[in-house]
Amino acid sequence: MDLTFSGLLTTIIIFTIIFAMLGLIFDITLRVLNEQKLYSEFYSEAQRITDIVDLLLSQSVWTDRLTASGNSLTLDFFVPSGSSVVKQLKVLRIENSVVTFDGKKIADISDVVKAVTFTLEEIQGKKYVMMKIEPVNSKYNTYLVPVMTSLSEGN
Repeated sequence: MDLTFSGLLTTIIIFTIIFAMLGLIFDITLRVLNEQKLYSEFYSEAQRITDIVDLLLSQSVWTDRLTASGNSLTLDFFVPSGSSVVKQLKVLRIENSVVTFDGKKIADISDVVKAVTFTLEEIQGKKYVMMKIEPVNSKYNTYLVPVMTSLSEGN
């Protein structure tokens, strides 16, 4: 078996090409995995925000005094007052990566969320609150979820 300089050079070039291709495949795989990680971080954070808001809103009372504008949501809650119960307006606000309820900090939001807004909408006479969560990365879709519907028919 003869080893020539040209054969050795050809072998080195072939190995270099193979290692370069493996490096490209590895780089593409890591880039896709990192993008999927960021994608899942945004949607898991959006779900966490939705769970926090749903937990607070499940204890509220739907009235016509409900206002949903921008990053705040104002609604009635039953509050004990002496020997009776009265309705009191409380504000849920999400701004600057902080969720506050009635002036108290409830939770922090990660930096993958750009903004959270509330709007009061209506479909066929039924009112509901729509929460819109915008991602920092513009490649992802905005997360829209109805968080509260009118209970007027049940009363």
